[in-house]
Amino acid sequence: MFSPISHFRIFASTLFVAVFLAGTAEAGTLSLAQLTTQAVGGKAGEFNSTVLLSAEPHRMAKWQRVAAASKRDLLQMGSCLASEDNCTSQEAETLRAFVLSSRKLDAFEQLQAVNEHFNAWPYRSDLEAYGQPDYWASPLSFLEKAGDCEDYAIVKFVTLLLLGFDERKMKIVAVFDEARGLPHAVLSVNFQGKTYILDNLRDDIASDRSFRSYRPLYSVNFSNGWLHLPPKKEAERAVANRDLE
Repeated sequence: MFSPISHFRIFASTLFVAVFLAGTAEAGTLSLAQLTTQAVGGKAGEFNSTVLLSAEPHRMAKWQRVAAASKRDLLQMGSCLASEDNCTSQEAETLRAFVLSSRKLDAFEQLQAVNEHFNAWPYRSDLEAYGQPDYWASPLSFLEKAGDCEDYAIVKFVTLLLLGFDERKMKIVAVFDEARGLPHAVLSVNFQGKTYILDNLRDDIASDRSFRSYRPLYSVNFSNGWLHLPPKKEAERAVANRDLE
């Protein structure tokens, strides 16, 4: 039986995407029903979702700003890693020391070390740290002032890039945590065919399938953006039920 809870989850996920697209280039071309239908043909994504490649999350002003700042941090850290004399701040020196020490670890150990290391930074709201209600911080800004969930995800993403991880296999994923009733963000890493989540709420890294309360909404990296819809089987049932109405 297709439960009311499943109906609600599909409605909530597709409604968010429909609202997210409002006012964008895709607005008016994808209705709530059409988004549900598209989920049937989409690809499997994080947290048992269906993902659709979309430019819209990547175009968000807050992501464009922090992506540009993070790329500048990457360039700065490239020089800093080459020589400590090129480090222009205490934060850069701190990140340099961690990256150099982590190079001695194997790749999976690096994932674990990155998650644990940055989770030790204090959590601070955007308003407290940056004087704005929704501010996404670049890695070096985070090391200076700390931040909230998406800031942890961003500093982990950039640090893994410095360690040689493939950007195409990583995403910063915005989710809704049904257990806490709050929006949240994590870093997703595809490693050896398995998706691992680096989360500031837990020091161990685990498969995305073990996070039962997370409903993904959208995700980004430097190259692309994605929208997340309900699992294909749930979407198929919703489309079938809709057609019967």
